[in-house]
Amino acid sequence: TYDLLFELYRDFSNFDKAELYADKSLNARTYAEGKYSLKTAKSLDNRAYVYYCKNDFILSDSLYTKACLIKQIYQDQDNLNYITSLNGLALVYSATNRLDTAGIYFEHSRKTLENRVGKQHPEYAIIISNIGYLRLKQKEFVKAEQCFNEALLINKKLFGTIHLNIAENLLGLASLSEIKGENTAAKNNYTKALTIYKKLFKFKHPKCIMIESKLNILK
Repeated sequence: TYDLLFELYRDFSNFDKAELYADKSLNARTYAEGKYSLKTAKSLDNRAYVYYCKNDFILSDSLYTKACLIKQIYQDQDNLNYITSLNGLALVYSATNRLDTAGIYFEHSRKTLENRVGKQHPEYAIIISNIGYLRLKQKEFVKAEQCFNEALLINKKLFGTIHLNIAENLLGLASLSEIKGENTAAKNNYTKALTIYKKLFKFKHPKCIMIESKLNILK
């Protein structure tokens, strides 16, 4: 139940509430399962993600690393549970400009997912999108665009046209266009993403505020 509430508030970008339920889950699992169980590692992933979203990269790094180490006790490095933690750690490394190591972790995650579940899978699309943002930071714009478009195509096949993952892919493409000075393309993709958020959420999602601010700047 705590995990479901965590996911709910995470999707709403209410990270204070998400943090509350991530903590409850972690405490409950540590008490019931011990510090080094796979279920405890999952709760560490959730807690680490909240820290990442709040830009507390030191604590996020620490918890993702701990989750990776716990999972290595029970599983090899090609296990999908391990890949969840490794992908999170790669996000932290990318955010803190340790780009080469982030690229290594993302690529290991991508290859593992491709071998285990194939390319037509939501987790694979998430990894590809994350690699797109990494390429964006590295100013490899052609590769970034390829990644965002590949992730978008996968998600459309899996979910249709209205889904959070699709909105995130559109935001990636919009950011790319904005950086390149292609304001018309940027506005188009920001508007598409905004439409998806408005259809999915009855209240004004925080991403809506961010997108509307971007659109005002690009006028």
